[in-house]
Formats: sequence, structure tokens, C-alpha cells
Amino acid sequence: MAARIVDQLLSIGQKQAPQWEISAEDAFRHVRKHGEFSLAWKTLERRELATFGDERGFIAYAQKMGSTVALGDPLAPVEEWSGLVGDFRNAFGNPAFAQISETMGAVLSTKGWRVTPFGYDTVIDLPGWDFAGKNWEGIRQASNWMERNGFSIKESTDPAEVSSALDDITQQWRADKLVKKREMEFLNRGHTGFGGPQVRYFFAIDEHRRKVGVVAFDPLWKDGRIVGYVTAMKRKLDEATAYAEPAITRHAIEIFRDEGLQKVRLGLSPLAGSHRTPGRASLILGPFLRFAHNSALINSKILNTKGMTHFKKRFRGREEPLYFATRPGRGVLDFIAALRLSKLV
Repeated sequence: MAARIVDQLLSIGQKQAPQWEISAEDAFRHVRKHGEFSLAWKTLERRELATFGDERGFIAYAQKMGSTVALGDPLAPVEEWSGLVGDFRNAFGNPAFAQISETMGAVLSTKGWRVTPFGYDTVIDLPGWDFAGKNWEGIRQASNWMERNGFSIKESTDPAEVSSALDDITQQWRADKLVKKREMEFLNRGHTGFGGPQVRYFFAIDEHRRKVGVVAFDPLWKDGRIVGYVTAMKRKLDEATAYAEPAITRHAIEIFRDEGLQKVRLGLSPLAGSHRTPGRASLILGPFLRFAHNSALINSKILNTKGMTHFKKRFRGREEPLYFATRPGRGVLDFIAALRLSKLV
């Protein structure tokens, strides 16, 4: 209750720009052209995000605590990013940008934003990829254990079956989470039911034919075609084996490879890694994020960043750095706003 009151007070007089809102159809058109990063499909969620754009493309964003926070890179040609950013700043004053690429960080750095390392995305380049060799012994062990103990992995494309299974798994999965009553949002795509025919769902099924785990994959788009997928959501029942999620992920990666796709993204490892910044980082936010990643209290009570990082490192993919960009003096305030948007605090 107190947090909501603070949000409302800080949001008094917050700038709006409805004239820049674009239609859902136009947003989807831009995603199909430029949606190759992990949060691109997420930007279409109108229930929590707004769009700022025109025929050039768009920036997805949300507002909280007086902050305007953009999500990911612009869905536009790179040569249009600078102009869109300039218009976005003119409309909102001092917006922040969450989970952006190094290329976007360089654009913002030239315009005076502080660009702070925020973690990395793990990328599996599919052509020629396999799980042979010592580096992937743990992943193979997960798959082999599942097979020996009567588990199978099945992709489902039936909307009713997917929605029912997601509801059942989510209800039991959430009961043991740090935040039990709400899904993490904004920086993550939570459970929104069947996401449409472009989203792929793979289930772990136990020896009693129960669906006990799921990994959902959102599409990655480039020039009008799907070039890969990103793990948008993964969860399992408490009584299910810990091998379920790595085994499902391996199974899906091999299917996508055999379909001739280019890449699988495993998504953000928040606050992890030590990457260079394409400009000046926030002097306060940078140390704060490093402290948060290493804090046992934060990992146990708010978000298990260590666990998320460990899971993705098991796949030994390529690490692409991601950044959080803020105007000077606004780093911590805008980051807290992003946490509030994500429902983590």
C-alpha cells in the first residue's frame, strides 16, 4: 500500500505522448523486421507496455515512480535509432533504457546517457551445434536420466492443452517462489496463457503421463522470417526432477537446429559478468548492481540471479553483454522504477 502511494506521488505530472502510439498491427510489422533480440516479442504485450513510434519503427516503454523506462532496443533499422531516441527524449525528458545491446548503448552514450553493464544474454549459434564432448556432459546426463526414468518431452501446439497445462504447472510452481502472488513482468515474459502459433511449448511428461515441466520459446524475427527462438518462460513442479528444464532446453535446441534456424537465446543473466561499457557508466548504479548480484539476501529474498546465471552457463553459449542506460544522476531511481515495473519490489 505504501509503495503504491509513493508511486502515485512520484508520477504526478509525468509526461505522456499518446500521439506517438502506434497500432498493434504496425508494431507487429516492425517486430517481424527487427525482432532479433530476446525481448522483441515481449514488446507486443499491450497490457503493460506502451509504444512510441511512427513509420520508422518504435520504442516499447512503461512508466513508474515518475520514470519512463524503455524496454530493449528500438524495433527499427539501426540508422533510425538516433532519431527515435531524440524524439523519445523530447517527449519524456530523461527516459531510461533497460536491457539494451552494446550497439544501442553506444548510440545513447553519444547523447549523454550513462551506460551501465546489466548482465548478458546467452546465445546458441545453431549451425553445426551439438552436445558432444566433455563441456556438455551435465546436459547429456540430464537427458539420459529423464529417459531412463520414464520421462518424455513433447511439443504441444494445441491452445487448450497448452493453456490448461500452463495454469496447472504455474499454480503449483508459484507456491514455492520468492514472490508468490504475482508474476514477474516487464524484464520478463510471465504466464499469459497460450501465446499464439508463433510461440513454441515443450513439456516434460513423467511416467504417469503428467506434464511436470515446461519451457516456452518466443520467436526471434529478422527481415520477415523467424530465425530462432528465445526461452521466454521455464518452470516445473516441485516434485519433478531438476533435470527437467535442462533436458527440455536441449531437446528444443536440437529441434530448432534440425529445422535450419540460426540461433537460440537463453535470455538475460541479470547483473552477471564484467563487461566493458560503450561510454561512461553510472558511478553509483554500477557498484550497486555488482553488490546486488553477489548479495545472499537479495538472491534469497528478491531474485535468484546466481541460479539464473548458473543454469545458462551450463550450455556454454556465446555471451552478449546487455546494459541499463540512464541520464546522469538518475541511475538508482530509474533502476528501482524498473524493479517496481517488474514487480520485484
